[in-house]
Amino acid sequence: MSTACKKEIVSTRIATLTQGLPSLSHADLLHGASESLLSVSNFLVALGVFLRIRGFGRPAAAG
Repeated sequence: MSTACKKEIVSTRIATLTQGLPSLSHADLLHGASESLLSVSNFLVALGVFLRIRGFGRPAAAG
């Protein structure tokens, strides 16, 4: 489980148990922070995949 996913679970628990709201979507600040963290996490995964794919096209260095 990714860190972003864990933080969203924590945010959901805070919104529902501590603040008494029906869901995370009702807590604008918590929801925005969770979505932002998830976006950064997704970007880093996509960047890693891109760099890995780009690395396969290069010939191995002669040793």
